[in-house]
Amino acid sequence: MNKELNQLLLSLRLGDGSYPCSSEKLGTYKLYTSSIKEDYIKYKRSILTKNGIYTRDVNAKSGYGSDKKIFAFSTNIEKCISEVAVMDKIDVINSLDMNGLILYYLDDGSLHKSKRTIHLYCSSFSDEEVECLVNKVHELLKEKIPKRYNDIKRDGRVFPYLYLPVDTAKVLSEYTREFLLNNKIDSLLYKTIPPSQTIERIAK
Repeated sequence: MNKELNQLLLSLRLGDGSYPCSSEKLGTYKLYTSSIKEDYIKYKRSILTKNGIYTRDVNAKSGYGSDKKIFAFSTNIEKCISEVAVMDKIDVINSLDMNGLILYYLDDGSLHKSKRTIHLYCSSFSDEEVECLVNKVHELLKEKIPKRYNDIKRDGRVFPYLYLPVDTAKVLSEYTREFLLNNKIDSLLYKTIPPSQTIERIAK
C-alpha cells in the first residue's frame, strides 16, 4: 500500500470514514465516507480509484435535518481497507504523518479565526488515545504542545478535544493550505489562516 493511500485510510479511521464489517469470520471490511464538499470527496475518491479500488455513489442525507447535498461513496471489500479497519486506534494515531494529520483536521477540526487557534475533535477517544494524539500532533508540528479540553454536556457526557495554540495552529494551517491548493480543494480553504493574516501577526 503506498503512503498516500495509507494515510487516507488511517485518517478516515479517525475522521469521517466508517468501516462496515462484511464478515467477522473472514475479517473483511468495506469503506464508507461522505462530505458536503464535493471537491473534497472527489479527492478522496481519486486516491482510491488510482490505486485500483472500486467506488460507488451512495445516497446520503444530513443527520442534522439540513437540505444540503451530501456526497458519499462506498467501496468493495479490499485487503488494505480490512487491514486498517482492524488496527488498534493507538496504532492508527502513531502511524499518521503530516498528510494524515491534515486529512484528520479537515474531517474533524475547526479553525477559530478570531483567535487563530484550532480545535481537533476526538470525541470517541479514550484517555490513552487522546494522550497519544497530543504526542503525535506535537511530534509532527514541533511547536507548543496541544492541550486537552473536555466539552461537558448537560447530561454529563464528556467529549474530549485538543486545543492547538496560536503558534501550533499556524504551522498546521500553513501545511493544510499548501495541501488544499496543490490538490485544488478550494472549498476547505476557510479552515486555514490567510497568508496576509499570518504576516500581519508576525509583524506585530
